[in-house]
Amino acid sequence: MSTEQMIREFFLDSFNYTLRPNQLASLAGQFRLERCGRRELLQRKGEVPSKHYIVQQGLMRLYIVDHKDREFNIMFAREGQGVCDPAFPDPTEFYLEAIEDSAVYTIELPRLEHFIQEHEIIFDLENGLRNAYRGIQNRLASLLYKPAEDNYL
Repeated sequence: MSTEQMIREFFLDSFNYTLRPNQLASLAGQFRLERCGRRELLQRKGEVPSKHYIVQQGLMRLYIVDHKDREFNIMFAREGQGVCDPAFPDPTEFYLEAIEDSAVYTIELPRLEHFIQEHEIIFDLENGLRNAYRGIQNRLASLLYKPAEDNYL
């Protein structure tokens, strides 16, 4: 999938917004393709999240570590999916790891926020919150009763 296709689908899925051709061209130039190795940490607890990632190839995992050093998966992002810690500009509680050798499109969070504000991209807040709540419920249910391998798919 091309950079433009991934970005277009990300905005449609995340914001229910279809980018115009000039917006897509402007934004595509700001994303960078980065490669990361298996088990490479892209973000650690205490760091300020700096990038948004869209997985081009591979698998990413966002997780948290408790006081007993137990890891709890928050989400997995597979090819075509985005992952970001919304704590920006505050320090994060989460780790972001490449589960396998991966290629990700990245954009600096301030650039993405500036683009959204500059182009007045507004999504339906009520539907966005409802979808986020539904996603959290589904994720929690999945963690509680599905086998680990089902949570990877």
